[in-house]
Amino acid sequence: MIHKRRYRIFLCAICLALSAWPAAAKPQVFHPRTLLGGEYWGTVPKEGYLDYVGAVKADLLHGALLGPELCSSIYGAGKLAGITQVYPPVGTVKEYLTWWRTFNAEAHKRGVKVQATFSLTYVWGDQEQHTGFFKYYNDLDERTLLPIERWGKGENYLWYSSPIPIYLSDLKKGVLGDSALDGRVLRAMAGDNAFELLKYDYFRWRVVTAESLAQGGICFGAWEGGWSGGQDREQPNHLQTYYQFIRDNDRYLNPRQRESYAEVALIYPRQALFAGDATFFGPFRDIGRALLTGHVLFDVIIDQKMTLADLTKHRVVIVFPHQVTEAQRQMLGRYVEAGGKVIVHDAHLVDGSANLEGDVSNRESTARKIAEFAGIPFSTFDAPWTVEVYTDRQPQAKRVLVHFVNFNRDESQAQKELPIAAAPVKVDLRLPAGFKVAGVRFLTPEVKGTQQVKFTQHDDRVQFTTPGYLVYGLVVIQGK
Repeated sequence: MIHKRRYRIFLCAICLALSAWPAAAKPQVFHPRTLLGGEYWGTVPKEGYLDYVGAVKADLLHGALLGPELCSSIYGAGKLAGITQVYPPVGTVKEYLTWWRTFNAEAHKRGVKVQATFSLTYVWGDQEQHTGFFKYYNDLDERTLLPIERWGKGENYLWYSSPIPIYLSDLKKGVLGDSALDGRVLRAMAGDNAFELLKYDYFRWRVVTAESLAQGGICFGAWEGGWSGGQDREQPNHLQTYYQFIRDNDRYLNPRQRESYAEVALIYPRQALFAGDATFFGPFRDIGRALLTGHVLFDVIIDQKMTLADLTKHRVVIVFPHQVTEAQRQMLGRYVEAGGKVIVHDAHLVDGSANLEGDVSNRESTARKIAEFAGIPFSTFDAPWTVEVYTDRQPQAKRVLVHFVNFNRDESQAQKELPIAAAPVKVDLRLPAGFKVAGVRFLTPEVKGTQQVKFTQHDDRVQFTTPGYLVYGLVVIQGK
């Protein structure tokens, strides 16, 4: 008892001392915008790699593996004993740490921060037999069922790795190899946190960067050391060009200074996962793909974070009836009363809602039905299906931003990006209420400076045609 009482007195003394300490300035949180990564997967970088790092000048470089998994890998004498094959191929942990200490110091001289993977798990099981840790790694998403209030709490930024097949494109079969739905869900979950959706795409670096820019995420250049040594496979240095473009246009591209400007909201029923119901996944993907094919401007709202203010930013809301609470149903009813349109997949949920019945796997048919139910003219973009469109607002700066991401490429040569330039896009965009256009500009990383674009405005809509571009195009609509 005496020891406990002394302990309490000691704690009280600490608390009083801290309360009397002058208030320190709140430390600035580091929010990376650009990443360069994969720098521990199997091989040593080629000569000149550090100079390449200095030229690209990513905010953050991901390298080295630490923790118990490192011991598993080192023990394998260069073989893949753990989930991660490390380099350099040294014999001891001490040698490995010494190598990285030297490398990190050189990266710091070039103005680049470095982070490492710190695995807290010993690797056990058989990779080929899909057992133990390898089964866990392949089959689970470790954050999926975290309560919404704990998800991403206290983190500088969020990192998600997507399955490897997600980046594989097959344009002849209608597959872009994009992350349009995953990115929208992650942006909705992340809120004000920076986020990165890693795609293990080792050669389409421009389109991966463009997609991240459009989604409001962190741009990531991943490399597979075995063939590239970490540097661009094609010349010129594409990441250097694109990352410099990001720095030069921070006033437009900084995710913390822009908010989604979409006409349709797709409600993601995360509550259903907690009830063991994942039947919404198929329809969610199908409807999302239909909206993408139709170039409908949409974003995602997480049901657990849904507010009436979020809903009223959109003209149309698409809902899945899985585990909708009574409070949420009433909120959707108030949204309808205020003039919004609710479309429910295969159910009746609130008075005045439309029922999107049956199979929604046909993209063109589903997009037409949604447009008919909406009963309002959406913004239109005369672009092929290989182009995806995103829009943002910067209310304080009186700006609307339109992002174009072109996935079209020559797939005849393996492991090369080889983009095929996109034609000019004819745009008819709905503007925010009371917005008066002062000018329209077009920017793209392949062209220095900005290009002025002619426009006409009729009431709450603006019409213009963009210049052609290669992979990423940004339209800046400046208000008066």
